[in-house]
Amino acid sequence: MDRQTLMEMMTRSISNVFETAFFQSVEIQSSKDPLGTAFFISTELIGSFLKFTGKLSGTVYIVAPDAWVRDLTADFLGIDVKAVTNNQKQDTIKEAVNMIAGHTFSFFDRDGEIQLGIPEMITPLTGDDLRKINGDMLRVMTDNESLAVVMDLGA
Repeated sequence: MDRQTLMEMMTRSISNVFETAFFQSVEIQSSKDPLGTAFFISTELIGSFLKFTGKLSGTVYIVAPDAWVRDLTADFLGIDVKAVTNNQKQDTIKEAVNMIAGHTFSFFDRDGEIQLGIPEMITPLTGDDLRKINGDMLRVMTDNESLAVVMDLGA
């Protein structure tokens, strides 16, 4: 499978996950810009990653503004935004990276040859952490925020 096809599948997965599970309309575009705080509208960020192994191996990352994840979590759980805990935000972003990776690989890994790891947090998330995230990056624009999803093959 070539990288372009894989990224097209990931784009479809991101759209499906955010629009179906989280009721967020998104616009997705590939990005060659380096991942740094200038990439985002907000600068307080939260991130998660999931490693995968098998016939493909690597890591899928998601980095998003903390306030956006808080609002997404409140909507997803049906609670007041002021009641959202850090653990709930972490669970939401870890579930998002898990769903995106799982949906992406479901397009072509019918025999289960790719094993997904357990989503983990990138904490604390600093500018140095952002610069260490390499791979094919997609910029995901919501109505008022920008987030990044990165597929790093071999990481």
